[in-house]
Amino acid sequence: EALDKLFFVGPMKTGTTTLSQMLKKKGYSTCHGECNGLNWATVTRSHANQRSILSQHDAFMDHGDHADYVWLASQYPTSRFILNTRRLKTWLVSRADHARRSRV
Repeated sequence: EALDKLFFVGPMKTGTTTLSQMLKKKGYSTCHGECNGLNWATVTRSHANQRSILSQHDAFMDHGDHADYVWLASQYPTSRFILNTRRLKTWLVSRADHARRSRV
């Protein structure tokens, strides 16, 4: 049975790693940011024939705030869009920590 696509439309550092791990345990194939060398949100904005990344996975998270939701909804009418959020102060601290670790 095919699973409806899940698109987490919040920004990174809003629990996306935990969501990905949970969904994998439930049998979903997840794309967390980049898959097959492509950022899933960028693919949605290009409207190019790179739908393979979207057809190979069931759930997408990280950088969802950059995705083209209108196009996704037209391509996957049974999909679900989930807004994942976090308190601003803890999100800013987490983003700063992530940036600091990424520079090393």
